[in-house]
Amino acid sequence: MNLSINDSFETKDEILSAMKDFAESNSIKYDIIETPRTIVLCCKGKGEFGCDCSITASYRKKDNKYIIKRMKLAHKCPISVNDFGSTDDFIKNEIYRTIGDAEVRIGDIVSILHNRGIKVSYNSVWNAMRKNWIEDENVENNENMNNKQDESDSEDKQIKRMKVDGVIKDMYRPKDDSKYNSDLVDGKDLMMWDDQSFCKFHDFNEIIAEYSKEFVEINAEKVEVHFYGKMFFYSVPEYSKVLFPAVEIKHYKKKNGIVVYGLLYDPVFDPVVYACLVAEDVIDVVAFRYFLRSLPNTFFLVEYDEMLIEVLEECGVDFFIKTREVCNHVYSIDNKKENIEAVWNNCNFGENKIPEMGEIDPKRYLKKLLKREILNLNNLPECDVDFVMYSVYSLNFFDCVNAIHKLSNDSLKARKKFTTTDTKSMFGNNVVSRVERNKNTQPTTMYNVDLIKYICECGKFQELMIPCVHACAEIKEKNEDPYKYVSTLYSKEQYNKLPEIIPVLNISIKLHSDKVQIRKGPGRPKKHANREVEIIVN
Repeated sequence: MNLSINDSFETKDEILSAMKDFAESNSIKYDIIETPRTIVLCCKGKGEFGCDCSITASYRKKDNKYIIKRMKLAHKCPISVNDFGSTDDFIKNEIYRTIGDAEVRIGDIVSILHNRGIKVSYNSVWNAMRKNWIEDENVENNENMNNKQDESDSEDKQIKRMKVDGVIKDMYRPKDDSKYNSDLVDGKDLMMWDDQSFCKFHDFNEIIAEYSKEFVEINAEKVEVHFYGKMFFYSVPEYSKVLFPAVEIKHYKKKNGIVVYGLLYDPVFDPVVYACLVAEDVIDVVAFRYFLRSLPNTFFLVEYDEMLIEVLEECGVDFFIKTREVCNHVYSIDNKKENIEAVWNNCNFGENKIPEMGEIDPKRYLKKLLKREILNLNNLPECDVDFVMYSVYSLNFFDCVNAIHKLSNDSLKARKKFTTTDTKSMFGNNVVSRVERNKNTQPTTMYNVDLIKYICECGKFQELMIPCVHACAEIKEKNEDPYKYVSTLYSKEQYNKLPEIIPVLNISIKLHSDKVQIRKGPGRPKKHANREVEIIVN
């Protein structure tokens, strides 16, 4: 049967019949998706392979007819998938053809199939493998009825029963609780979901358990992982031992979810991903709570976000609002630029409560009331995780997690490729400009300086761990290099102490440039902005 764009039909049944006949005559295995305005016949490979093959029809009110609007007949899924009863059967067959009966990680299976041109998701392979495990288990049970063994109680995973408001729920997790923790969500959070949402949330948990297990295995003892339902959290504890331990929270929205980063600043004040939470099908408040509880005893730097600040206070964590955020908030209320300098100075040197900050405790935004040193990190501009492109957040769950791991690690590897010519070249522009300014400034008052203990009576030397004007004057008298007295915390050598993270999936992912995502104004983007960027794991 032939079918073309703009073909019209009198009734819904007629157009449905025509679409089905066309699909069957062209060997397209299909699903029908209906909305109040459209009817879409899409290839069954849409979920597993991202196949775009589809036929779209809509109702045209003025003609009182159903019209074929779009036809995309090019498949992304392998043609041979049509030879099998289901995509799971096809995937199982390809796995057997590729690796036989060998025991291989699911992440490696996805990578091997991807390199053969068969692009499948992690959960599609897991589901196919799970059916295979169930079939093997049934065969074994039939052969030996007297020796039944439930493989769900194996070393890899166990079922933990969790009682919430009188309802028993199953929650899967690996056995080793030193690396995995699934008890960071309150019962009150869970009861916000209906039964369908709860089941959907926890059905995914077993797949994340396997992914988490693989992620920890290939990264040895470098990472810590927590997961719950459709929330995956990881952190790299070693980073907080090398970099200054003030974690900035930054979050980005994704479809049906959120990505929350915990960032540390490297020696040149660029962000490093110390922790990350990818969450779907949960409200933002639940995701923030889970993120904060996964990082106990941590000091946070935050932007002015009323919901986030409320959750921070609720969780009882220590945090500080960045000074620029306070200035922006005050300006958004009074719209007076002349007040910004006064607010800035008050945040850094004063003790006066700012009325526009409402009931927020002044110790959360006045540096003088903060009982810890933060190296002026509160004055840094807005932080952006620009090495993770925005298009990453539109990927499916596991591809999003994997791309974040890959891009974060690539960024770190690039920073490790620095060259040194002298002591000055070991530091970033912020440190160099401060040292040069202090070195060329004649102090107006004299203070006692102890170069051995790295302290000065003015307090600036020990506060910033960079020689102040008084220390520089004394260093100059001794004809020494002031950069030798800068803390190693600012040295690029710190990069070499940061462990690299290996992604679970060794695959390439094509992403659109951010120039297309964030372009402003009318018109089409230029051709060079449409170039795709490949992410390839080495």
